[in-house]
Amino acid sequence: MKTTNRILSAILMIGLAVFASCSTSDDNNPEQIEKQADVYVAGWEYDGTQDVAKVWENGTELYNLTDGTQNAIARSLFVSGNDVYVAGEEFNGTKDVAKVWKNGKKLHELSDGTQNAFVYSVSVSGSDVYVAGEESNGTKRIAKVWKNGVATPLTDGVNNARAFTVFVSGSDVYVGGGEQIDGVNRGKIWKNGNLYFTFPKNTIDYVNAIYVQGTDVYAAGDNQYWINPAAKTPTIIKIPDSYNINSLFVSGNDVYAAGWEYDGTQDVAKVWKNSIGTKLSNEDSEANSVFVWNNKVFIAGNEGSPAVIWEDGKPTKLAIEGSAYSVFVVERK
Repeated sequence: MKTTNRILSAILMIGLAVFASCSTSDDNNPEQIEKQADVYVAGWEYDGTQDVAKVWENGTELYNLTDGTQNAIARSLFVSGNDVYVAGEEFNGTKDVAKVWKNGKKLHELSDGTQNAFVYSVSVSGSDVYVAGEESNGTKRIAKVWKNGVATPLTDGVNNARAFTVFVSGSDVYVGGGEQIDGVNRGKIWKNGNLYFTFPKNTIDYVNAIYVQGTDVYAAGDNQYWINPAAKTPTIIKIPDSYNINSLFVSGNDVYAAGWEYDGTQDVAKVWKNSIGTKLSNEDSEANSVFVWNNKVFIAGNEGSPAVIWEDGKPTKLAIEGSAYSVFVVERK
């Protein structure tokens, strides 16, 4: 009897060991584990008195960038390693001051507060932080790019100009925006501080988004995006149901664009994948930023008054009254 029990116990232990081994093997199989991500969003929320610049992580507030004594907006966000960089501006009582925050603390004050300055895009490469925006000279807006807090003017201040987006690819820094020439807005791209391309009249008034993949440069604004605009024969993709494209993201062979369409009554947030549009809302809304990760599409914007993040078309409200301007997704470590 005792021998039989010992045999049964041994069989049971072997079975448990095999089960545990199989279970451990399954758990360590990356194909059987769904990757997890952290989703960061930058924007603002009205606190009842002022607009407060904010960062949200995975749908909940991560931190306030400003204390609410003056209006402020967080317009762009970039995550590098464990660091979260945000570009935006804060009113000082008379002027808007352009700023960069790192992990919730002020990193650079990009303007001295004597003239209005606005920044719209931040990109990080190694230890270098690039920001695109504009600063007034008292009469005109000058398009600028800042590297580690030091400004490089892209225009001479004769005409109004703006820089809306910066993208770093290897050693090259691309900035998109535009300049008003003879009363007409003309989209422009600068590369490493020098003029790279000026869009023809009645095509793109301002470049709102740039994305570089390999040797291909994508630039978007108004209702179209161009691939390699400086080439002798660029590829031009027009999206008839788009009124304005705010953001681009290229994933493999797929091009995602986010923006809005006027439906005859109101502006409606949309995302386009290879020019095929999907409406994100039935309310007055706008899509400001798109990021694709692990085949999931994340879009930051607003739906009516609330700030919203859409994941594959499903909205999550971040703030009752505000707007989400930028989204960045990283794989959870």
